[in-house]
Amino acid sequence: MTKSTTELPVNINKKKIVEQNIDFPEFDEADLIRLDMNIIEYPLFSRNRKREKNQILKYYFNNNKSKYIEITPSAGDVVPGEFEKSVFISLTRILKDRGYPSKFVTTGREILNRMDISEASKKKLHSQVKNALIRMSKSSYEFNNTLYSSKEKALLNTQTVTKILEVEIITKMDLKDTTKYSESDLKNYSKFLNDGRVKEIFVISFGNHFYDNIVTKGYLVYSAPELLGLRTNGAAMDIYLLITKLRKNELYLKRGLMRLAGSTGFKFNGTTNIRRTKNSIEKACELLKEKKLIKDFNIEETSNWKTAYIEFFFGEEHNKIKQENFYTERSLFDDIYVSQSDAFQSLDQQNKDIIDYIDVQPRQEISDDEVDYVFSKLPYSIKRLKTSKIYITGSLKTYGTKRILQAIEYTKQNAKSKPFIYLKKAIEFNYGSKLEVIVPTKFKQQAALELSKPKIEFSREVIFNKFMEFSVEKQKKLKELALADALRKISIHKSKENIYEVMHSSIVNTFENDFEKNITDWLLKVKYFENQMLEKKEVVAKKQEEEIPIEKINIQEDIKEQSEYLDNKEIKKYIDNAIELYADIVDITNDKRIVLKKEIAKIILPFALRNKLTKEKLEELLQQEIEKL
Repeated sequence: MTKSTTELPVNINKKKIVEQNIDFPEFDEADLIRLDMNIIEYPLFSRNRKREKNQILKYYFNNNKSKYIEITPSAGDVVPGEFEKSVFISLTRILKDRGYPSKFVTTGREILNRMDISEASKKKLHSQVKNALIRMSKSSYEFNNTLYSSKEKALLNTQTVTKILEVEIITKMDLKDTTKYSESDLKNYSKFLNDGRVKEIFVISFGNHFYDNIVTKGYLVYSAPELLGLRTNGAAMDIYLLITKLRKNELYLKRGLMRLAGSTGFKFNGTTNIRRTKNSIEKACELLKEKKLIKDFNIEETSNWKTAYIEFFFGEEHNKIKQENFYTERSLFDDIYVSQSDAFQSLDQQNKDIIDYIDVQPRQEISDDEVDYVFSKLPYSIKRLKTSKIYITGSLKTYGTKRILQAIEYTKQNAKSKPFIYLKKAIEFNYGSKLEVIVPTKFKQQAALELSKPKIEFSREVIFNKFMEFSVEKQKKLKELALADALRKISIHKSKENIYEVMHSSIVNTFENDFEKNITDWLLKVKYFENQMLEKKEVVAKKQEEEIPIEKINIQEDIKEQSEYLDNKEIKKYIDNAIELYADIVDITNDKRIVLKKEIAKIILPFALRNKLTKEKLEELLQQEIEKL
C-alpha cells in the first residue's frame, strides 16, 4: 500500500491543506462499506498533538482522489483531536442515558464525570470541555463518495458536508428572555441552571448523519470506561475500536500493517517514518495486551512494507465479554421502535401533549396535502426549483412537520443568499427550534395514525448481531431450525442413501463455512425479528386499548370515520394553495384567478354542502377545471 503526505500551502482563508493518500490494495466496494464511515473506523479526530491553526486535513482513499474526507477547522482554530474524541465518547454515554433523543441538555461537569476524570483534574479541564464542544461544532467534515448512511445502508455517492454536532451554550441570563425558548425548553433548561454550581448548560444535537449512525449502530457495544482508559494512547484506542468491530467473533484477525495504519490515522512519509509508525503500533498493541483487551499480537515484517502485516489473537473470554456487553445493551432496537407506544404512555403520565411528541418522529408516509401545505410556506425562490418538493417530502419523513416549518421561517428571516442551501442547513441542525409555528391538527392526527403502523427494518449486520445477543441454547436452536429448513429441499432423495448423505454433508459444510451469511439469510427469509417486534407491538397496543376509557375510544373512531372528508376551511385552503401554485408556474392574472376560483366553487359546492368531498375528489375536480384554461 502506498501512502504519502503532501502539504499544499493553498491560500483559502489563510488555511493550509495537508493531504494524505490512503490507498488500500485489493480493497473493493464491499470492503469499503464495512469500514462503516463513522467515528470508529475513520480518522475523524487527529492524533497529532502539534496541530497547526487553520490547517485542513484531507484523506484520500483511492488513487484518482475521487474518494476523500476533508476536515476543516474554524478560522484561527485547529481540527478536533484526541481530547475532543474523549468528549465525544462521553456525549454518547449521556445520549444513551437520555434515551437517544435528537437533542439533549448537559453540563461540563456531567461530561467530565462520564469521561471518568479524577476530581483533581475536573477544574482544570472544565474550560477545555467547552472549547472542545465549540471546536467540534465549528469544524466541517466533507465526505466525497465516502460517507456511510445507515438509512441508505450504503455509501452516499455524493459530496456531503456536515458537522459532528451542534452546541448551544445557555446561561441564566439567557433565560431571562423567555421569548427565545419554548415553554418546555424553558422548563428543562431551568432545571439544570437552578443548581447554583451550574453557570452554563450545553444543548447538544448531533449532525443528522452521525446521529442516525449512532442510533442504528448503538447495538455495537463498547465499554466506555475501557475506551477512556486508553486515552493516554490514542493509537491504542483507535486500534481497539477497529479490530473489535472487524473481528466480529473470530479469535484471530490478520490485517495489512499499512492498511491498519491508514485506517487509524497514522501519518508517515518515507522509510524512517514508516519504521516509527510500526513502533507506535507495536507500543499501542502492548498496551492492549497489558490491559487484557487482546490475548497477543504479532507484527510480521517482510521484504516490502506494503506486504507487512499484523496478527491479533483473542481468547474465548473476549467473546464472553463481548456477548455480556450485548446483553447489557440488548433490546436497544426494540426500545427505539416499540417504545414509541411506551413514550405515548409516559408523556400522558407527565400531562404533556402527545402531539408534540408525534410531530418529531420519523415517518414512512406523508400525505400529499401535508407536503402541499409545507411547500406553500416556502419562499418563491425555493418553490421554483425542480428538486425542492422532493427534498421537502423527504425532510418531512425524517424530521416532522414542525421542524421543517421552523426551518422555513428561520430561512425567510436570515438567508441573505442561496436560500435553498441555507434551508437544508437549517433543517439538518434545527436552527429554527426556538421559533413558534402552527402545525394543523389534521397533520398531527395523520402522523399519529402513520406512527401506529408497524415499520420494522433491519440491516444484515443488525440481524446477525441481534442473533449473537441470544443465549448459546437459543442460538443452537435457531441454527438447527435454519439447517432443517435448508435440508428440507433434499428430503425427496432420502430413499437414495448415498446421494442423500453426500448432499446432506455438502449443505451442512456450506452452512458452517459461511455461518454468518447463511444464518442471516435464514433470519431474513423467515422475518424472525420483524415478527418478534410485531408481537411485542400487539401486546403493547392491547394493553393500551384496555386502559383507554370507552369515551376516548369512541372519539378516536369518530375521528377515523370523519377524516376521509374535508371541512370547508380545508377545502378553501386546498383550493387557494392549488391556484397559488398554478399562478406561480404560468403567471396568470388576478382576474383569471378569480374566474378559476368561481368555476371551481360551482363544481365543488354540491359535494361540500353534503360534507362528502374527499381530497381525492377535490384533486380530480381541480385538475378538470385547470385543464380547461
